[in-house]
Order: sequence, then structure tokens, then C-alpha cells
Amino acid sequence: MKKKTMITMVVGVLIVCIGFLCIRGYQLSQVEALEMIEQDLCELASESIVEITIEGDTVQSFVKKGTAWENIKHPMVAYNQGLIQNIAYQMGNLQSYKLVKNVQDPTTYGITESSKKIIVKNTEGTSNTYWLGHSVPEENATFIWLEERDKLALVLDIELASVMVPTGEMIEKVVQVPQLQDIQKVELKEKGVTTLLLTKDETWMMHAPFSTKHIVDTEKVETYLQVLENIDMKRLVEDEPKDLVQYGLETPELQLVINNEIIFNFGTKVGNNLYFKMNQEDEVYEIKSGIESELRSIQPFEWISKTIYTPDRKQLSYVEVQHIEEVYRLQLKEAEQVPSLNGQVIEPNVKEEMLKQLEDLKLAKHLTNAKFEETNPRPAELTIRFGYLDGEVITIEFVPYDPSFDLVRREGMIEFATEKKSLVNLVDYLKMHTESK
Repeated sequence: MKKKTMITMVVGVLIVCIGFLCIRGYQLSQVEALEMIEQDLCELASESIVEITIEGDTVQSFVKKGTAWENIKHPMVAYNQGLIQNIAYQMGNLQSYKLVKNVQDPTTYGITESSKKIIVKNTEGTSNTYWLGHSVPEENATFIWLEERDKLALVLDIELASVMVPTGEMIEKVVQVPQLQDIQKVELKEKGVTTLLLTKDETWMMHAPFSTKHIVDTEKVETYLQVLENIDMKRLVEDEPKDLVQYGLETPELQLVINNEIIFNFGTKVGNNLYFKMNQEDEVYEIKSGIESELRSIQPFEWISKTIYTPDRKQLSYVEVQHIEEVYRLQLKEAEQVPSLNGQVIEPNVKEEMLKQLEDLKLAKHLTNAKFEETNPRPAELTIRFGYLDGEVITIEFVPYDPSFDLVRREGMIEFATEKKSLVNLVDYLKMHTESK
């Protein structure tokens, strides 16, 4: 009997001990622990990843087309291809540095709804989702939550270098601009008002800010447009802005339009940068400030050809110069094809010199009070008429302004002045060749 009782007691003690050990073991198994374990955290091979979505300061989704990555939502925006490819590589080869066992509350590790999130997907549609948590500076590592496995790992920052780049800074730093030979029209606007208008047919012509168009040196236009190659993209500020007013882009501070379709919108300054938007796209960027000053720095009068008028000699029938009451008529196209001045035959070299003096008349300066002169017209002292075979007559008037300059008036409009000396020389030359007859 005693023997039985002893056995029973021993068995009971063993059962209690085993139970205690089991309970204690269970309790220990539930304790959070950070263990140094290297383990693959991605089920997808990096070369099979064809889609990457990154939810950070902005949401960017990329699909792989051939060897290039394209933003699903904004296919016209250029992104850093090497960076995106490196993200695919890093995620496909992601390994833990340490694993967190028995995670009780992921939020204590910085895993929240606002955490940066990376989703990678392969050709078969299998996806892995990663949430980035707190960084651990002393270990140069960051906590990552792998959603599909409910696994929390500490990953070395060097393994996440490309992933850590803010989504707003993943764009290409240089804006793609058209080739110079493909540009046919350039328009600069300030607050919606055109301040410069250039068009190209056989040569570049400047329309605005002048009332009449003028030939422009091609090299000046090309040098001006090369400024666009210096646009330095800093970051993507907002993906789908609901209010462009805060960026100065509702009615852009400055706007450059190429070929009526490529639009560079420049907004207000922010520190050393400037808000910027391309075409009608949604994204607002920051670019390095300074380009807006370069675009505004153009001096239109310095760009244009200063020749007042170049006649079409092949179609020109006559030129008539009227100085007060004196009239000098250079007849070029008569039946016998002999040039004459006021009815008297002249030598070809005299005709050439007269035409040269007419074509050498130059604009000397642009007027700031042109509207006053137009609304308070004064009689011309000198008038030149170019008559053509088809009956068209081009009339240019020269109005006394001061001792050194005459205003140039054409079709009632005055914008420029010319040196009086060149007009006096022309009249003297005509007078000399009529009086000598």
C-alpha cells in the first residue's frame, strides 16, 4: 500500500513538473525576441519582377516593357531607369539581418498605415508586399514587415539603398526637349500675356512684342532655346494637385510654348527652387531656380534685323522718294528695261547705289512712347514708296522726332526710330543725280 502511494505521489509530481515546464515553455515561446537569422524575404526572382508599386511621399507604379520601366499613370514622365531596375534587384534578393520572433504589436516597430510600402509582382501575378518601419541607426538597419508571411525582419540599410530614395525624387533630372531642327514656333507668356512670339519658315521671324514681324538671327534663337536643357528637376512635389494656385501654376508666372503643344509652366519660387509643370500633366515638380530669369532676359530689339525694308527686286517696278514737295522716282521696269530717275536714263551703277542706300536704312532704337506718337500723328518729312508689278505699294514714312532721329511709320504704326543722317544722305544722293542732268 505504501509502495503504491509513493508511486502515485511521484507520478503526480512528474505530471505537475511537466505541466509547469510546458506552460513555461509556452510562455517563453510567446516572448518577443530579435534573433540574428539570415533568411530570404522574397519569393520572386528579381529578373521575373515586372511591376513595382511604391507608396511613399507620392504613389508611383511602374511596369516593365522590354528593358524599360514605364510609369503606369504617367507614361510621358521620364524616370530614373537604373534606380527602378535596382529596386527590382534589391527586392528580389532581399534578406533579413535579424528576425523578430513572436511579434505582439507591429506598430511598435513603426509599421503603420502611413508606412512606406513596396509591392513587387512577377510575370505570373504573384506579389510580395513590404512595409518599411523604424530605422535602427546603431545597426544601420530598418524594420520591414512582409505582409504575405506576417514576418517582421531587420534589414541592413545597404540592402535598401534604392528603395529608400523618396518617390518624389525618382524622376529624371533633365527634361527632354525637342531637337532644334524640329521647333517651328516659340511663344513666351507672362501671366498669360504673350511677350515673345517667334515662328520659323525659311527663316526665324519675331512677331511679338512688335506690331510687325522682323527677321531674327537663327543662332540667337538656338542659343536661347538651349537654356531648356539646363532644367534641373529636383523632386516631384505633388502627384495630383487639387489646387495649382498655391504653386503659382493656375495662371503660370511664366510659360514657354513650343510648337503649340510642348508647354513649360513656371510657377512661384520656393527657396532656391521653382515650381514647375509640363504640358497639361498633373504632376508639380521643383526645379532649380534661375532658368526663368534667363528666359525673361531676352532683349527683342537686339535680336531683330535692323533693316527697315528689303524689297523684292525681281518684282519691283519703281521706287518713289518724296522729300517735302520734291519727288524722286526711280523707274526700274519699263518696256525697254532701262532704269531712269525722274524720266532721265541712269547708269546701272547709279541704280545699284540708290537701291543699296534704300536697303541700308536701319532701325536705330525702339520707342517707349510709340502709342503717343500714333495717337498724335504728325506729317512725314520723307516718304518712300515701293511699287510692284502686281500693283502693290509699300509705303514707309519718316517723321521728324529730334535733331538726330526720325520716327519710322508704316500703315499708321510707329515703333522705331532711324538716324536722320542716313535719310539726308539718301536725299542728297538723289538730288545730285537729278540736278546733274
